[in-house]
Amino acid sequence: MIIPFGRFKGREIADVADSDDGLRYLDWLVGWIESDDDRKANMDGLLQAIREHLARPEIARRVDVAIEGSWADRPKDPEPKKWWEK
Repeated sequence: MIIPFGRFKGREIADVADSDDGLRYLDWLVGWIESDDDRKANMDGLLQAIREHLARPEIARRVDVAIEGSWADRPKDPEPKKWWEK
């Protein structure tokens, strides 16, 4: 199935899933569609196609690694200063 909108518009789900960035996008897209009943009703076919693709064992492992890696690579938040320190 082809993604009909967004930054991967016009690309097949399988093509989008070839990169870590694409896997993170598909994972996010599932949550975004599910978060609104109207979107869920209107995009049920897309939602099911993405879920089926992401549920494949070899893809599911890659999603976990892609998401885990994105958190591990982000800069750490600085320690907050204590109010008594200048």
